[in-house]
Amino acid sequence: MIFRQNRFVAAALLASLGLAPAADAGMQAARADDRPRLGFSIAEAAPGNSAGGPLFQRALATIAAADRGDAAFARLLAPNAALELTSFSDGTLQRAAFTAATIRAAGASCLGPYPFTEGPDWVQLSWVCRVDGIGPLARLVTFRESPELSLTIWFEGGLIKRIEAMEPLMIPGARRVAMEAYAVMRGRR
Repeated sequence: MIFRQNRFVAAALLASLGLAPAADAGMQAARADDRPRLGFSIAEAAPGNSAGGPLFQRALATIAAADRGDAAFARLLAPNAALELTSFSDGTLQRAAFTAATIRAAGASCLGPYPFTEGPDWVQLSWVCRVDGIGPLARLVTFRESPELSLTIWFEGGLIKRIEAMEPLMIPGARRVAMEAYAVMRGRR
């Protein structure tokens, strides 16, 4: 495939789609706009990222609410909130609701969440998860290339209006967390 053969063609194509690949040194240039990055990974922390700010704190409060139960989580959602978990299984795209139960499964199967960056009304964060098929998240997601469950959360009026959760997209030249990261990180605890 041409994209694998020519890194410059791949970079130009991704840029035209709004998907900026990592620079040669593995770092992405600071973003000039206020849009979240598609296909991000915490392995690519870039200069200019605003990580751990007020929207990340709000996301942590949302996760804590999900741990308390479905009703506590629902109170933090805007009307008609769109919450989606995207994954690939047997080469096909799978879409499922991203629920309080999904958050609890991630909490039981992953480390984190870790902040990536945030903008005026959105935040990006990731969990580093088990890839051994054990744990409640394994029923929902099979990690193929990265152990990350990355989320982009949009807020409106203090409530969550949208969540997109997925394994980071594989982008030529982009850095990703190693598949054994969960086991390595747990070994250090």
